[in-house]
Parts: sequence; structure tokens; C-alpha cells
Amino acid sequence: MNKFVKGIVVFADSNDDNATTFFNKAKSMGINTIFIDTKRLSIDYDIFTDMNSIKFLSSDAKRYSYFVRAVNLVPLNPFAFSNTQKFNEYRNYYSLMFSFLEILRSWNTKVVNPPSTFWCHYFKPYVYVLAKSYGMDIPQTFVTPSFREIYKIYKNYKNSNKKIIFKPIAGGKTVKILDDSNIENFKICGDVYIFQELIHGQNFRVFTLGNEYLCSLALEYDTSKAIDYRDLDPKEVKVKIIEVPDDIKKKSVKLANGIGLYFSGIDFIFNQQGYYFLDINPAPMFVGFEYHSGFPIIEKIIDYLLYC
Repeated sequence: MNKFVKGIVVFADSNDDNATTFFNKAKSMGINTIFIDTKRLSIDYDIFTDMNSIKFLSSDAKRYSYFVRAVNLVPLNPFAFSNTQKFNEYRNYYSLMFSFLEILRSWNTKVVNPPSTFWCHYFKPYVYVLAKSYGMDIPQTFVTPSFREIYKIYKNYKNSNKKIIFKPIAGGKTVKILDDSNIENFKICGDVYIFQELIHGQNFRVFTLGNEYLCSLALEYDTSKAIDYRDLDPKEVKVKIIEVPDDIKKKSVKLANGIGLYFSGIDFIFNQQGYYFLDINPAPMFVGFEYHSGFPIIEKIIDYLLYC
């Protein structure tokens, strides 16, 4: 172990299965591992900074590496709180959590991934533009809250015997096909959706770690039952290791680095026409992918945090 690294701090909600599995694996390897429940950061954990150093549990925080499973960047709405005091408590809590991690990152401490990168989970249209700028192909994509535009797009696709899918602009729900049974719902829908041409093909995820390509794992399932594999019983989804072109590997690493992600899961779909970018995840699920494929994702992340 690098003599300057005292251990790994896992930063996540206490009920996050991916984070707890990662934590237990690191502990089983004899690594000094600490789990911070993000809901209780300011209550249970001793943190101090004088702007020149940060102490964490009475120790130099820079001696640890940090694995951040996920943090919530949704802007706080003061009107959603019953009183101003509670709103201010939450606002101050987020300031502590984000600042703690970002200061460490700015001091070249390993923080995988820092809060400043989690915007990409919410700014998906911008991510599509970034992906195109890095040379990736994307399905034909539209973003609008206007029912008039949505209906026009739907009719054009239906007349050409093509299908279109929709998904929330900031995630949170699975992908659905736009059809006669749900098109009218958008008249009164307050949500904003991304609309994309339905591409048939092989779904797969590219994992990147640090400045390198890690692996590609294909998802095989019956698309006649569901467009999105998350709508199926996990037993109905098979995961296998696949090889992808060097060009896709390089573009994936370039996009992840451009966003500032040290660990990412980038979703693609492949068919005879090529490889299409679908999404990039700043906190990708990995336990299920590792379990079903046998690729040691957790050990790779641990090695990166400790030795690289």
C-alpha cells in the first residue's frame, strides 16, 4: 500500500447496496475502510478545516482516498420546507459535504467522484451535445415541454413506421415507447422528457476508471418484454464481457475525462449502422454487472484508490 494512503472512505447513503458491497469487500481485504452515511455527516463525523488542512476523525483527511457513491445535486427549494430554519440546516449541510470533498480533490486527494461532476446526471441534453463534440453518434433526439411539438414528432415517426421512446430529462424513470396509449398524457404533463428515435441493437455499458478504459459488458434480454432492462426481473437479464472497437474505448475515456469523472459507466447500443451513445453515469451501478459477468470491478476501483 502507498505509505501516504491510510485507507478508503466510502461516501454514500447507508442503504446503498453498491456502496455497502464495496465497503465490505475492502474490509475483507484488510483495508482500513470507513463508511460515511451522507445523511449524518455533520452529526456523527468529526471534521475540521482551517483552509490549509482538513482533519477527519482527528487525522489528516488527505491520507485517505474517497469513493463517493452518489450525492444529490438537486437544488434545494425553500418553499418545500415547513420553516426557514430547516431549509438553512439542509443548505448548510450540503455546503459542508460538497466543500469537504471538493477541497480534498483540489489538493490532489483521490475523490471518486467529486460532487462537481454529478451535474451530468441531470444535464442530459448538454451531455448529448458533449458526446457529439467528442465524435460519438447519438440517436435522433428532441427535448421539449410543448405538446404541439411532441405530437408533431410522434406523427412524423408513426407515418414513417418508426418508433420513438421517451425518458425524463434528468433521469429517475425507465425508458418507455411513445404510442397512442400515452401520447395524450403529455397535454397535462408537468415533467420534461427527452424523445429519441428507438434504436434496435445490442445494449452494453463501457466502464472507465482513471484515465483508462476498464471493460465493456453487454446486456442481453428480451426487448419485446421491456425496452429498459431495469423494468425486468434481474434473472431475465444476462451480462457478458464483450470487446468493442478501440475508437469507442478512446471516445469513452475522453468523454469521462472531459466531465471530470474518475469512474463512469457509459451506455451504448450497437447495430449494423454503428455505435450510438445513450448516457453517461457519474455513479453507475456495478455490483450486479460484476456478479453476473465475473469482471472484478470492485477490486479494480480499490487498486486505483490505493496504489495508482
